[in-house]
Amino acid sequence: MLPATHAYLIETALAAVAHPGLVARRAAILAGCVDEDLVRIPLVGWRVQSPGLSHTYRPGRRRGELGAPSALTRIERLIARARASWRRAPDQAANDVGRALHLLGDVAVPARTRGVWHPLGDPYERWVDDHLATLRAAPPAPPVTAATIAALVDSLARAAAVHVADTTRSPWGALAHRLGRPAVIVDDALAERQAHALLPIALAHHVAFVRSIGAALG
Repeated sequence: MLPATHAYLIETALAAVAHPGLVARRAAILAGCVDEDLVRIPLVGWRVQSPGLSHTYRPGRRRGELGAPSALTRIERLIARARASWRRAPDQAANDVGRALHLLGDVAVPARTRGVWHPLGDPYERWVDDHLATLRAAPPAPPVTAATIAALVDSLARAAAVHVADTTRSPWGALAHRLGRPAVIVDDALAERQAHALLPIALAHHVAFVRSIGAALG
């Protein structure tokens, strides 16, 4: 997901659950969401765009791209770290929660559950970010119940993986398409249908996720 969509999902979930400790650290959670898209270069300290190799989760797999941990594996590590540090360093713990929520939002993107690379941008993500005002009025999805964080992440990934992803949003995919190879193109009409189906489900999973984290943190 792109920044505005991440913020919408997180802030709406925080308001719905109203866990006092998490709401009080809303700024740290949102900062963590932003931080998850950045990587710090050693020695010089610059922060640049992350390649996002751990921002994908294909249901049932523990690895993301190029052997990196999957989004699910990283979410579990972040939440374990947040639980361990919540009492002594709540702002750092909230930052980790925000990072985990960023990854949960990415799991709601078909391309990230199908292993479809999109360095040229994903049309589904862009359509959602550009039409949030309309999507906010969509009917809510049924509440989500899951026994574990892993089950929650897997549930959202499986819902997203039902939908196709644009295969022309990488240099090699675009070249193959120009050469006449079969391709999947997600136009505005298809992105709109996908968004109306998926975004309410993504929000329901964010609410369940925040509720589960709040219960774990106490």
